[in-house]
Amino acid sequence: ENANGDNAFKVNHLTLNTNNGLRLQDASGAYTKALQGEESLSLSLAHIDLAYIKPYLVQLPLPADVLQKITSLSPKGKLNDLTLRWAGKQAITKNYQLQTKFSGLGILAHEKIPGFDNLTGEIKANQATGKITLDTLNAKLDFKDILRWPIPADKLSGDISWRISDRETKIEVSELSISNPHLAGTINADYLIDGNKGGLLDLTGKFGK
Repeated sequence: ENANGDNAFKVNHLTLNTNNGLRLQDASGAYTKALQGEESLSLSLAHIDLAYIKPYLVQLPLPADVLQKITSLSPKGKLNDLTLRWAGKQAITKNYQLQTKFSGLGILAHEKIPGFDNLTGEIKANQATGKITLDTLNAKLDFKDILRWPIPADKLSGDISWRISDRETKIEVSELSISNPHLAGTINADYLIDGNKGGLLDLTGKFGK
């Protein structure tokens, strides 16, 4: 507790090794909860393996709905050069910033979120914009509500970006290249989600095989 009566803690240059395999090196972080209910969280990690953090999720200051969604997605993979900043109040996010490189990244398909396995790339995102750059070999994509079986991707590369405003969300897929034994090609797409008109998709693709 600080001089203002807020609850706060901070760690710098933390090194941690646990019996279950979790290893943290040069980790830094801070958490503050003000008397008025505002919360803020910052985290900086050189490297972390998501497979080993599941037992510790319940100890983090996360809203119950966020914790439930993370558990349902069952994330796995390795993150490098992770930077995260979050601010909110009463489980409602006001703003956030996320940047990390990832390898072997995977989540289970859950509700309307497609699943994937073994992705490699980088993500930069905040509450308004975001971009994922993929450079992946031997991945799988799982659109369980659309396709019966996951789609194998021997190679998957390209950019996916998005912009979110009060009235609409726009997702842009740029030069997304996918190849497997059955097809090879490139996809470009713009997907506009309007709260009043629904979704509008503009998609072009070039495929061989």
